[in-house]
Amino acid sequence: LVDKVFFLTELGYQKTLEVNYQFTPEVFVIGNGVVGDGFKPISQEEKNERRKEFGWTNDDIVITWLANARPVKGLHLFKKVVENLSGKYSNLKVLSIGHKPQSDLNSSNWIQVGQVSNSNLPKYLQLGDAYFFTSVWQEGFGLSLAEAVKCGNIPITSPLGGITEVLSEIPHKIYVQRPNVVEDWVNAFEEYLNLRNSPEFISQEFDFGSWQSYDKWEQRFLNALKS
Repeated sequence: LVDKVFFLTELGYQKTLEVNYQFTPEVFVIGNGVVGDGFKPISQEEKNERRKEFGWTNDDIVITWLANARPVKGLHLFKKVVENLSGKYSNLKVLSIGHKPQSDLNSSNWIQVGQVSNSNLPKYLQLGDAYFFTSVWQEGFGLSLAEAVKCGNIPITSPLGGITEVLSEIPHKIYVQRPNVVEDWVNAFEEYLNLRNSPEFISQEFDFGSWQSYDKWEQRFLNALKS
């Protein structure tokens, strides 16, 4: 009885075709959009200055994580990844956002921000160098991933669901093919360190402002409604 169905990704549409013997609606793949002009990178100089508020130095490497604490978001895995990396890199700092405070995360290198409003979220994500998206389920889109990338974080992520489609235009990303294996996330961070020191990374330019923007999503949505 449905006339139209809007999908976040092409993959979502294809999966629907696989599980439905009959599927007759008209289909539009319209994606998603990040709300707010604040989701954008800041200069390294501004980043260094704002990091001082947390007691961090210019030499520190900051990794960010954003989600609630549901098991499918992989916080339990991320904890083990950080424990492993902290033993190797004394300049590693962690900023986790969105989950309730965890009593076992009372480490000097880990700051738990908790839940924040959408308008305040960019000022935390902009402090990060790399974003760990430790999802272990079939993501429909991964909006928090897009928010972190728009703020200048290099994504270290599983490829589950629509993630690879969402990040297809991003020049630098690192995929963990076995997201349930802690060692693979640790190795992915090592890959990130090699990437950030490469000439290709330093010279890369990308228009984060228009990528996955709300305005573009809104236009696709309206065009689909009018069609």
